[in-house]
Amino acid sequence: MTDQYALPAHLTENWIAQTRMLLDSFQQATGHALRTRSGNAVEEAERLFAAPFVVVAHGPEPDPILNYANRAGLQLWEMPADDFIRTPSRLTAEAQSATSARDSSRR
Repeated sequence: MTDQYALPAHLTENWIAQTRMLLDSFQQATGHALRTRSGNAVEEAERLFAAPFVVVAHGPEPDPILNYANRAGLQLWEMPADDFIRTPSRLTAEAQSATSARDSSRR
């Protein structure tokens, strides 16, 4: 059985680089570490990918395209990584709004 939310091998280098940028940016913006840093880029990428909270990012394009999600993010949006990184971020906001509205109506 294949894990649809596993990181495909061909994306590993990109995920490692993106993880480092995300961890550095978060630290710079907040003064706090998103995850404890080990100094080992592969280990840090694996830990962020396995984190129990959602981490997603998009690029600087005029219509930003998602370029990172950890396992929790992929599971939330029910997409494998190859599909996720081709998705405009505006589509995830719409999906999130629809989910919030649906969840609110259940209360």
